[in-house]
Amino acid sequence: MSLMQPEHDALIAKIATLTEAMGDRDRYMDRIPVSRYTRFFKQRHALLDRIRSDPARRELLQALLDRSEPEVRLLTASYCCQHEMMVAEAERAVEKLARGRDYSAEQAAAWLESHAKAAVKERLAEPKLQPPKKIPYAPMPGGCTHETGAALINAAFSEPRAGTLAALLKRAVRLWPVKFSGDPVASRFGGLPVFPKGQSWPRVDDEPMVFVGQINCAELRAAVGKTPFPDRGILQFFGESDGVMGCGPCCDSAVLYFPDPQKLGSAPLPVEDFELSRECGLAFYDTVELPDPQSDAVEALGLTAAEVEAYAGLRAQISNHGMPEDPWSDARSKLLGWPDLIQERDVGVFLPKEEKAGEKLLLQANSYHDGSDWQSWGDGGNIYFVLEAEALAQRDFDDVCIDMQGH
Repeated sequence: MSLMQPEHDALIAKIATLTEAMGDRDRYMDRIPVSRYTRFFKQRHALLDRIRSDPARRELLQALLDRSEPEVRLLTASYCCQHEMMVAEAERAVEKLARGRDYSAEQAAAWLESHAKAAVKERLAEPKLQPPKKIPYAPMPGGCTHETGAALINAAFSEPRAGTLAALLKRAVRLWPVKFSGDPVASRFGGLPVFPKGQSWPRVDDEPMVFVGQINCAELRAAVGKTPFPDRGILQFFGESDGVMGCGPCCDSAVLYFPDPQKLGSAPLPVEDFELSRECGLAFYDTVELPDPQSDAVEALGLTAAEVEAYAGLRAQISNHGMPEDPWSDARSKLLGWPDLIQERDVGVFLPKEEKAGEKLLLQANSYHDGSDWQSWGDGGNIYFVLEAEALAQRDFDDVCIDMQGH
């Protein structure tokens, strides 16, 4: 049954309002956080789907194509072409817009060029292979012991270099993705956090941060023994949406510690249509690591070119010890240890070098899957949470620094 005319007008006005609020991220990258943009996009798409199912859809879509706002015209034209509805009318609306002399005309011309290329590409495209419906969780490896790591170093380097490298071996606790148990206080990536009564969701400029994940410290202690982390309680990690998704500098974060899990309950969504990260459980195993070849620690060694090449192979051998050969294996997330660097700079680059010596890598979060699809940060990057060792010992998480590196 078709909507009544006043409801039609309200529907079109709502789409125009959302489009204006979203702005043009290609032109104004700092205008709106990417998480808010995504929410508005989903809401707008739902309204367009509502129009598509209405008997008066042609009149409604034409009304949108005739709007004065260029962004609304381009949006509607894209939607029409995507769903193979009123394609000729959509093209005419954009061609009319392209005859202007402002930035909107440039956008329209670019749209027409892209539309033409997409049509050719679609005609020439081969049938797409369907991804598997389920992604298996790999068995957890055993990690590399300190003794094995030292033996591998001695096999690759002679003294005194071998002794210098052995002194750089650090303990790390790898986070191995497993099927989520459903227990809200269990260690996991993604989903909804658990809060005590009255706890507010961390925000930046009124935009909710992304919940990266949480560590149940009692589970951590039971799996790998004593660590610098608390022996009990829940430790949660949040990051600014644009930063953790690689859409801007990673500046703001929040790490929350709740000593008593029994006082926690699942938090409500901070805003309507808030997009949660994919959810998976986490298991723990101990290993040791050497610093990344691009790190300040390795640069300070003054290695020759041949030694750098040998070192990179050694570091990979220790880091991958016991790992499955699957290149998509999910073992790059961890607590402690040395950060795995993607860009040619160290983590904590914004801090003076004299302050870096006391830093601890609290968490490195890498891509993972929930058994059906992947969760990535930016273009498959790493998020790093770093804290001074003294602050960690005092359970003071107010000054955690966050960094993000992508490809």
